[in-house]
Amino acid sequence: MSKRKAGAYNATAMITATKIWPLFSWVECGGCSSEFRRQAGWLVKTDDHHLSGPIARCGECCPTAASAIDCMRVTVAAADFARRFELTKGGLKRVA
Repeated sequence: MSKRKAGAYNATAMITATKIWPLFSWVECGGCSSEFRRQAGWLVKTDDHHLSGPIARCGECCPTAASAIDCMRVTVAAADFARRFELTKGGLKRVA
């Protein structure tokens, strides 16, 4: 049984960043929510599509591939945390 199925966050999930340069259409950045076109950016994907799909990042938010991968790692960790816990008036409650 893998760690993902057991409910533990997989910090070593495979995350890839591909350089994009959109010419004809606008792409929304997942970090600053601005749209960019005709400038360099990153398309960041993870192997666990249940937590987060592909996210585009502009070159201003993430100038290097390593910074884009770090941003995606934070996004995946937050999505995993939100899936396993819920916020109530009494505090955090673990969801089975």
